[in-house]
Amino acid sequence: MQSRDHAPPAKHNSNADSSTNAESKSHQSTKGSSGEPQTKASATAETDESKEKPAAAPNEESAVPYDSKTNGALQVMTLAKESSTWFDVQQNGKRPFSNAPPLLNNTLELAPGIYEVTVNNTRRKVTIAVGKKTVLWTGELVVVDGKKEKGGFWAPFQDDQRKVMTGEPLVNSSTPLFAGKYSVKFWGSVRKDLGEAEVKAGQRTVLTPDLGKVLPPR
Repeated sequence: MQSRDHAPPAKHNSNADSSTNAESKSHQSTKGSSGEPQTKASATAETDESKEKPAAAPNEESAVPYDSKTNGALQVMTLAKESSTWFDVQQNGKRPFSNAPPLLNNTLELAPGIYEVTVNNTRRKVTIAVGKKTVLWTGELVVVDGKKEKGGFWAPFQDDQRKVMTGEPLVNSSTPLFAGKYSVKFWGSVRKDLGEAEVKAGQRTVLTPDLGKVLPPR
C-alpha cells in the first residue's frame, strides 16, 4: 500500500457522495456527563446538540438500505461537516478502487465482501452486503487551550504507534479516530504526557494541557 502520510488526498472517488452529518460543538469542561473526570488530563466526551443528529450518540456501526442489486456501500462519518481526513479501504491487502481514498462523510460503493477500513491508523473490519450501506462512525479527540499554547501540537498513541496519518495536529484541532483508549502526548512550551483519553463513536473527547506529567526535554 502506497504511503499517504505527507500528501493531501487527491480528488476523492467518483463513487463518493456527501451525506448530512452532525457538527460538533466544543466545550472546555473538565468533567463528563456523569460529573466524573474521564481522564487524568481533564477529558470530556461530548454529544452534538444539532437537530440534524439524534440526541443520543450513534452506534459505531449500523446499516441502511442502498439502492443497488449488485453492490453495497460504505460510509465513514465524523462530527465535522467538512473534513480533510480520508478513510482507506482494503481487501486482501489491496484497494478495491483506482482513485484516491474518499474523504470522511462520503459514501463508497463496494462489491459484497469483508474489508478493512482505516482512519488515522485506527482500523475496523466491515462486511458489505448487496443492497445495504454500512455506516461507521468515528469519534474525535482534541487538545484545547488558549493563546498561551497556540503554537503547541499533540498526538494520540496506542502501544507507541502514533495514530495520525499526517503531521501532529495543532492545539485546538480535532482528529477523527475510531473508538478506543489512547495515550496523548503534548508538545508546547513544555512536553507533557496528558495521560489516557477514551474516544467514543459520534462524540468528541476534549483534553487540556493544564494537567499532565511534564516530560524531560528531548
